[in-house]
Amino acid sequence: MQMHQSTTTTAITTTENTEADYGNISPIEVEPEDSYHSDASSSYGSYIQSIVSYSFSINEYRIEHGRKYHTYFGDEKYLMPIDETEQERLDLHHEVFFDLLHGKHHLAPLENPERILDIGTGTGIWAMDVAVDYPEAEVIGIDLSPIPHSGRHPVNCRFEIDDVELGLQYPSDSFDFIHIRNIGQAIKNWDFLLSECYRCLKPGGKIELAELGGIVHSDDSTMSPTNSCKLFTELLVEAHIKAGRRGHMLGADMVDDLKCAGYVGIERMDTKQPLAPWPRDERLKRIGTMVLMSCDSTFHAYAMVMFTRYMGMTESEARKMCDDALKAVQDRRSHMYCYFYVVFGCKPMEEEDAAPQNVKSDAKSDTTVIPIELDEMSEKQG
Repeated sequence: MQMHQSTTTTAITTTENTEADYGNISPIEVEPEDSYHSDASSSYGSYIQSIVSYSFSINEYRIEHGRKYHTYFGDEKYLMPIDETEQERLDLHHEVFFDLLHGKHHLAPLENPERILDIGTGTGIWAMDVAVDYPEAEVIGIDLSPIPHSGRHPVNCRFEIDDVELGLQYPSDSFDFIHIRNIGQAIKNWDFLLSECYRCLKPGGKIELAELGGIVHSDDSTMSPTNSCKLFTELLVEAHIKAGRRGHMLGADMVDDLKCAGYVGIERMDTKQPLAPWPRDERLKRIGTMVLMSCDSTFHAYAMVMFTRYMGMTESEARKMCDDALKAVQDRRSHMYCYFYVVFGCKPMEEEDAAPQNVKSDAKSDTTVIPIELDEMSEKQG
């Protein structure tokens, strides 16, 4: 129900208050002095210091390869940068995803949602946009690090800092929709996370996973076996596996994940994300332009830590690998893309239908994925 501010003005008359005016309200219990300082004559300094210490620690970071990285939940928890350059890249890619979904923020059908959770909210831009789409819903974005946009979000949107792999700190049956986008390699235990999402969803609530595939493709043989971008993504898959993460995300695996967690009514959509503006279609050309704009920082963001920590590369070797991949994408003669997978499902209405299905499926995409047509310049140079 939409909230409206009241236009009625109430006059307030000051009178002498008695205890009866306040009803039967219990006194506030005083905390024992020993619990917050050892010197009874001191002030609240130590308590305030502990709050300030928390504030500083949640904003701590380490510098590696000239970029800022997360530390609060551990140096190995999140292996991509969290600095302003990365925030700008994430916001730009949000526009790419929006365009890939033809102007939608999600594909799962929703009807008057009351509570929405965005896991791995990043800069918070998806949560804020969806809060505008659904002004009567409470939208919560959760991430490991503070949200850069949190000071200017809609009134029905808020952000929290937590590690979802330790469990979701919400009551059971409390959300209508849970959204998870592009954090595939950031999660080690997908089974646990999806079971926690299942617990927190209301019966009939929806979950949506949206992930970029980690392998590049070409429909017209313009990507050679030695293409530097191809070699880059293959090495990155290997590095993720060594780090105990998934090598890369596949739509069929995402379907299986939801089935095994007990979700029903699962649907899947595959689409292609061009890595440069070589398609003939104007929408895809616009998407390719934005992707290429972000590639200057994308390769470094994904790979510098992965290649140096897990593949034994020196910093200069890793940088060269990233730079070569960028050059390969900038070559108009190569028409490369990666897949973008969106899979959504539903928590069953009836408890007896909710048992996890510990089977793997051979489910295929509900959407036929066709080759992307080249623009005239790419045809000539191809």
